[in-house]
Amino acid sequence: MKIAFLRPNLGGQRSNDAIEPLGFAVLSGLTDRKKHEVLLFDERIEDIPMDLEVDLVVITTFTLTAKRAYTIANNYRKKGIYVVIGGYHASLMPEEVQEYADTVFVGSAEGNWERFLIELENGHPQKVYEEIKLPDISEVVYDRSLFKDKKYSFVVPVQFGRGCMHQCEFCTIGSVHKGDYAHRKVELVIEEIKEKIKIEDLKIVEENFYNTINLLKQDLNSVIIKDVTNQFQSEIDNIIKPKIADINKANTELLNTINTVNSNFKELERQQEQLKQG
Repeated sequence: MKIAFLRPNLGGQRSNDAIEPLGFAVLSGLTDRKKHEVLLFDERIEDIPMDLEVDLVVITTFTLTAKRAYTIANNYRKKGIYVVIGGYHASLMPEEVQEYADTVFVGSAEGNWERFLIELENGHPQKVYEEIKLPDISEVVYDRSLFKDKKYSFVVPVQFGRGCMHQCEFCTIGSVHKGDYAHRKVELVIEEIKEKIKIEDLKIVEENFYNTINLLKQDLNSVIIKDVTNQFQSEIDNIIKPKIADINKANTELLNTINTVNSNFKELERQQEQLKQG
């Protein structure tokens, strides 16, 4: 089969800071290239063709890109092409998404991907494939050849863990994964950074990276690569703790650090004051 992975963007617009979509790299790594050909079109950096001659269209979507995803899905379904939709929006609103897709993936797709391809070839695919519990990603393979000649940001994403131990009421990650968490082997992450990626800026794709380091009882500097600007996100409590000083030594930037800040503005002001004093 000829498979097209599509990543829509809000309004079909371009983004200057688009990074490689690792979810598609995982699915590509699980796809038998002797039997299937894979293509990737990411609307953040390029047009998504509406006249692709393929057998299967796979769309990932967030709530912000859902309407655009539905437009693309309707276009290909009218042509008789099988359409799959997954991603966070599909996981949170599967009944809605089923109106626009032949099959919906709820939760992580990789656990059911190979099974789905076989069932599709045999003419008996399911309407919904669900995997809420995170799969074992300790030795997950990312097929980065999918991104060859694609004009993504100079910042390269590397995934360390997936999910989060918290279930904050405002967070999609907690809503989908229910506090579940999985991580890769530390040595494999370091090997990937050192041997496969020749870059100056690195973004560790991790919902709560500092807590992960504590969980694994790893010193922060043992998983941070020297001479590289490292970026990750964590919860605000970790910035207030004295141990966060290690981050500065590691030439690291914190992103989205207010993930767990209470919506109460007084609480936010208190935490901001602590940051200034710390």
